[in-house]
Amino acid sequence: MTPDEILRQLQHVPEKCDFAPYEAALRAAAGQREAITPGLIAAIDRVSANPVHYFKLEEDCQYLFAIYLLAQFREHRALDPFLRFFSLPGEQALDLTGGMVTEKGAAVITSVCGGDPAPLLRLARDEAVNEFVREQAIDGLLVQCVWGERPRAAVIADLRGLFSTLAKPGHSYVWAGWVGAVNDFNARELLPEVRQAYAENLVDEGVIGLADIDPAAPREPGGYPQPSPEERYQWFCERNAPIDAVNECAIWLCFSDEDEDAEPRDDDTDRDDPDRPEDDSLLAPDESPKAGPPRPYIAPPKVGRNQPCPCGSGKKYKKCCGK
Repeated sequence: MTPDEILRQLQHVPEKCDFAPYEAALRAAAGQREAITPGLIAAIDRVSANPVHYFKLEEDCQYLFAIYLLAQFREHRALDPFLRFFSLPGEQALDLTGGMVTEKGAAVITSVCGGDPAPLLRLARDEAVNEFVREQAIDGLLVQCVWGERPRAAVIADLRGLFSTLAKPGHSYVWAGWVGAVNDFNARELLPEVRQAYAENLVDEGVIGLADIDPAAPREPGGYPQPSPEERYQWFCERNAPIDAVNECAIWLCFSDEDEDAEPRDDDTDRDDPDRPEDDSLLAPDESPKAGPPRPYIAPPKVGRNQPCPCGSGKKYKKCCGK
């Protein structure tokens, strides 16, 4: 495939389509990195220049493919386009990318930084940037260490520096992200700063409480057992593995058939019987269904990122099951 053919294939994604042609295009793009990169960067820049236009074009996903491919390439030329895109005002970057920011944001943004922490620190400190992007930028500092780009001591120094340079009071969720990064990194040397952050009421305790990180803080009786530092760090590494565009895009809902694994409902087992009356009320008493009257299907409520997690952990959804 030529670069133009690849970009055309990745332009639109109709609902419930076959992933095979898109996988072929993604793999072809990986084999033509230099030739395809300018077109991928241009796709992102077009969205950043007019994001409202792309809210109306839900089937246009070229920029999403582009983000994942450039992240896979570790393409440093994509740094400024990524920063412009992920710095879009409000929740525009989140709305344009679905769960990418909260699920893969740290790995995606870190991929194009080339081991330089300055872009991540700039995002983290920028009060105009969405708080979820800022949190992922803080996590990106840890990712640079996980990927072997920077030593642990340098990341600790950056986290300590953020304690002094993040706005106070600032955004409590960003502060919770900072505490979460300290916790995931098991940076016990920063416990004095962590305690000070809670003392100054900077941290959203609905996201992470002092007892979640400070072994000296009292815990509520009957609370959830804490994972070990090794478990937390392992989970962080797994969540922030290097980006593989094919793997990331293959799980999109538009490439899955929701009905292919569906099993027949228990109350539908006899519906194909030609001798069964369509109206159950016409059945003999001993043949009538034992269940009560039919009940309408009630869709489960959508859980907002800032709402309590329905699992009952007491944390907000964005820092628990929704992370």
